[in-house]
Amino acid sequence: SISADGDYVAFTSEANNLGVEDSNGVSDIYLWQRETGTIQLVSVASDGGAANGSSNNAVIDAEAKRIVFSSGATNLSTSDQNGYTWDVFVHTRETGETVNLSSYLAGGGNRPALSDDGSAVSFTSGTDDIYLIRLDETGIAKQVDNSMQYSALTADGDSMAVSGYHELVPEDDNNSKDVYLLAVGGS
Repeated sequence: SISADGDYVAFTSEANNLGVEDSNGVSDIYLWQRETGTIQLVSVASDGGAANGSSNNAVIDAEAKRIVFSSGATNLSTSDQNGYTWDVFVHTRETGETVNLSSYLAGGGNRPALSDDGSAVSFTSGTDDIYLIRLDETGIAKQVDNSMQYSALTADGDSMAVSGYHELVPEDDNNSKDVYLLAVGGS
């Protein structure tokens, strides 16, 4: 995933020789800054502790202030309620805080999307439930659809593209995966 100005790139790697301490032996999320050439390990707990499980699917907002990713780690947040289920996490660069966004869902979370302004995250829980959470508001993720598998958000997070086999309109009778645009508003 790349920031709007192209200065930051978030990526997954199993390498342990990227210039940052990484000895957990699993895939991690990194953030590379083009201008300085520095690499930062992002899939860490708020106290800087290494993840005890693999991480992938990194996405960043337009200014690289927030990085959202999926992880099977159970030690990135004290709020992990679903054990060894993959979850979606948000790491805020300014504070170093890593928060679990999906641990209260039995199906956890995967395949995250992040709005460019960093205000909204969508993700899949289980096999095909799409959830949306507003990061700048209190509360929990709201289910948007129970039969879609992938999502993408507009820059402000007010609209979402989803794809899957659920027939959201009556004229959809092709029994194939389709793409829909949903207005999800500011809350």
